[in-house]
Amino acid sequence: MTNYPKAAYHAGTQNWDIAQDAQGRLLFANNEGLLVFDGAQWQHFPIANGTCVRSVAIAPDGKIYVGGQGEIGFFSPDAQGRLSYQPLNDHIPLEDRQFADVWDIVIADDGAVCFRSDERLFQWKNGQIRTFSSGGKMSFLGKAAGRVLLHDANNGLMVFDGQQFTLLPASMKPGSPVTALLPIPGDTLLVTTLKNGIFCLHNDQLTPWVTPIDAFFREKRIYCAALLPSGHVALGTSLGGLVVLGSDRRPIQWLQKNEGLQNTNLLSVFADKSHNLWLGLDNGIAQVEVSSPFYRILPDGALEGTGYAARIHKNRLWLGTSNGLFSMAFSTYHDPFSSKGFDLVPGTTGQTWGLNEVGGDLLLGHHEGVFRLDNGRAQPLSDIPGAWQFMPLNDTVLVAGQYDGLTLFTRPAAGGPWHFRRRLAGLSESCRVMVRNPDGTLWVSHPYRGVFRVRVRDNFRDLDVQLFGQKDGLPSDLKNYVFEVGGNMLVAADHGIFRFNEATQQFESAPIFDQSLSGSGRIR
Repeated sequence: MTNYPKAAYHAGTQNWDIAQDAQGRLLFANNEGLLVFDGAQWQHFPIANGTCVRSVAIAPDGKIYVGGQGEIGFFSPDAQGRLSYQPLNDHIPLEDRQFADVWDIVIADDGAVCFRSDERLFQWKNGQIRTFSSGGKMSFLGKAAGRVLLHDANNGLMVFDGQQFTLLPASMKPGSPVTALLPIPGDTLLVTTLKNGIFCLHNDQLTPWVTPIDAFFREKRIYCAALLPSGHVALGTSLGGLVVLGSDRRPIQWLQKNEGLQNTNLLSVFADKSHNLWLGLDNGIAQVEVSSPFYRILPDGALEGTGYAARIHKNRLWLGTSNGLFSMAFSTYHDPFSSKGFDLVPGTTGQTWGLNEVGGDLLLGHHEGVFRLDNGRAQPLSDIPGAWQFMPLNDTVLVAGQYDGLTLFTRPAAGGPWHFRRRLAGLSESCRVMVRNPDGTLWVSHPYRGVFRVRVRDNFRDLDVQLFGQKDGLPSDLKNYVFEVGGNMLVAADHGIFRFNEATQQFESAPIFDQSLSGSGRIR
């Protein structure tokens, strides 16, 4: 998510409507005029009477129609994309020139441009403006399946055919101002309302479209909505931020202040050509990458500790942070409205480092030592400070990388409980980054020492250790990181990827990786 405060775009606080032109520029109906963003620069264009712009729409010929307070008009781009403004008020019949905000603009299939205020609909066609009234307060104008639809607060949903309004024979009335019309499969429209939730319009019959959070929508008020390319529905509320519903109508995302949204009163929502979501806020603008596979999780809430480790084990999600280890039951669906969140695992407050699954057990490396995790609890195995990670040597023996060397753990048989045995003599450096070769050899990298080759002796007490660095083919003794790829140890160095040649006992370039990652700079 990217927030754009008023100080970033230098215009008004409120952004009422959003559109995108053929060049990909985003257009915002802003309190101080038309706001244009090309991805790098913001431009601000006032309208003739200097009032706010409430609505914006782009015609097939590229003209940008806007509606303000008591004014309608359009911006025309020249060959270089520069915009010039032409007001249309002089074309309005004299008796209809006094009007307030123009909230919606619709481009009809015949090219007519329809502007909606609360009292009148202005139709701009063939260089002339005609005015129409539905007989009541006009609260919404939209277009779906080629039809221009109006919601009259007194009479209900109507179709405007360019000449007159015809009331739909809907079995129900929304009972609250309509805020969006969204086409979904099956010749059906979703009709969102400000206070009464969501309805389904099919064969001109209106029925409730029930969701698990209808009470939330009625309380927080749906002010705007957009259909995403995925088929998901994005709903902007006046009091509760943004909610995204999945294809099964369940909420899959809820963005509010604690998720990083700068303002939770949404005035407009728009899905752009890159499948990003733009939010016009009561104070500012936000961009949300709803198509991103990544999702922000704060297991420790407002503390927002740094994340160091994550693992799914026995149907639980475990997340290690700088504030402790947190856990919750794992499901492929997470209800963002659920009160069931992460629990701090007792006894793990403080810095966590690593989570490794070894022989069916989940082990935690922590500043306070080593723990075995099960059923939401942590069982201490060693209180030697500072455990990074764990590496099995066989089914009954493993080593732990510590702040200052390696420690040994064993169990009597596969599946049995692990027990701390001893420190292993021969290495006192930090063993945070470590991999194991198939023959049992351990490789440990230290960012300021080099790369250690470590073999555990048969007595499981002592280590044979050899240090490799610049003299052994690496570009430097510094900033080397070991990785295991396809059963082979590789070193990501300051410049390039290196492998170990057993015959020469030297490191050499690994061409297949260097070709793929050339120009990437330092790799780690």
